[in-house]
Amino acid sequence: MKKELILQQKDLSLSIRNQCELLNLSRSSLYYKPLGEKPENLKIMQIMDKHILEEPTAGVLTMQSMLEDKGIKASYERVRRLMRKANIRPIYPRRHLTVLGEKKYVHPYLLKDLKIE
Repeated sequence: MKKELILQQKDLSLSIRNQCELLNLSRSSLYYKPLGEKPENLKIMQIMDKHILEEPTAGVLTMQSMLEDKGIKASYERVRRLMRKANIRPIYPRRHLTVLGEKKYVHPYLLKDLKIE
């Protein structure tokens, strides 16, 4: 958001340095352009995407062994990062700790207004 303000207003009397100081933005971040993913990683993500359609329960270790069978060496950290980046999630039962069961009849407290002596 801040970068767009500086890039849109180039004809102002303020220099880029002063604009960055006013917005508390470093000039190096203004000129930085992200590189994106390498073609090798994109190929791995496509292979994993096709595999998850065939085997939806495949997790990181299964993906890693599948890639190894195809001749691609990748660590489990790399496979995990690429799975997150490609939004590939295995289907398996997750914890439902906060989900309540179906509400049934709630029994009234019969001793509510009763004096116990």
